Amino acid sequence: MKLADYLDWKGVPAGDFARRIGVNERESVRRYIAGTRIPAPAVMRKIMAETDGAVTANDFFIAAEA
Repeated sequence: MKLADYLDWKGVPAGDFARRIGVNERESVRRYIAGTRIPAPAVMRKIMAETDGAVTANDFFIAAEA
């Protein structure tokens, strides 16, 4: 599941999610969503834990299907 889809599904704002995973700026989360930044491995593990595995590392690398 893409991070954007997860956040929409749960109704979690980017800023709140950023705080939950220990990222200082919500802009980082927005970049993860836009695909302009790939989370560092430590952050990726936090994302996976915070989403209970709904968002995985593969979700940041698999191209969107047309």
